[in-house]
Amino acid sequence: MNIDAATVATKSHQYNQDYALPFYKDGINGVVVCDGCSGTPHSDVAARLLAFSFVDLIDNIFYNEHKVNVFYERKKDYEGHLINRILQDIDTDVFNIRISSVYENKTLNYTHIFDATTIVAAENGDNVLIKMYGDGALKIKQKNGTELFYKIEPCNGYPPYLFYLKNEERLAEFLKQENSEIEKTTIIRNTKLDINSVMVCADKMKWPSLNLKFKTEDLEYIMLCTDGVSSFPNTKWVEVVDELTNFKSLKGEFMQRRLKAMMKKYNKEGLYNADDLTVGIIHFGAEK
Repeated sequence: MNIDAATVATKSHQYNQDYALPFYKDGINGVVVCDGCSGTPHSDVAARLLAFSFVDLIDNIFYNEHKVNVFYERKKDYEGHLINRILQDIDTDVFNIRISSVYENKTLNYTHIFDATTIVAAENGDNVLIKMYGDGALKIKQKNGTELFYKIEPCNGYPPYLFYLKNEERLAEFLKQENSEIEKTTIIRNTKLDINSVMVCADKMKWPSLNLKFKTEDLEYIMLCTDGVSSFPNTKWVEVVDELTNFKSLKGEFMQRRLKAMMKKYNKEGLYNADDLTVGIIHFGAEK
């Protein structure tokens, strides 16, 4: 198994507002990809904090059956429990002090700071669990040749960030926006079996926006992408995902090499990403 991540900022951003963190931890392996909202000040900081916090909590929240083993099973108030654990892990008071000292002594509301998508994939030897809070895209390649593509995006406005659930006023405001739904695109492709189906549907806002489970033994790789995958002009997001998985080698930092090669190719063609793009991948047939 090899887990890697790579990122490229858009030229219009002073800071890269995405962050990715691969991890190998106590028999649980995976990657977290976070995307700070461009319209929210300092969400680049939150993206980093969220990534580290999810890794800190991955074992005792997502896999410990004696606590809250609901990574893929919806149960009452799980998301509220998750938020509280994240805040305990980050230590919000210290976080606000640090932010205020850096940004003109302004105390910021953490529920605004944490406007950030979080996508996590983790495997424990038997199962692979995938959870998305917000928007983004996935590609899942199965060993039988079937490729699954998923894309989540808001029909209007902002995606369902996890921390909206922490603030009733913001949640109500969010849900009042016109056409407050998410658009889910699912593509199933298998060239050997001549399968190529595309399904696009609108769904109610929900937390998480995507929740999947697979048997580890059935998979070749999983790739997580921030919504920057859709930011190349005149280029379909599926084409970008396919380019990103056109691997020449699976050794070492293979995803970083692949993203660099893709950007070089696209830039020569006059194509540039209008948003930060970050990808994280678990490849089950590769070695570190």
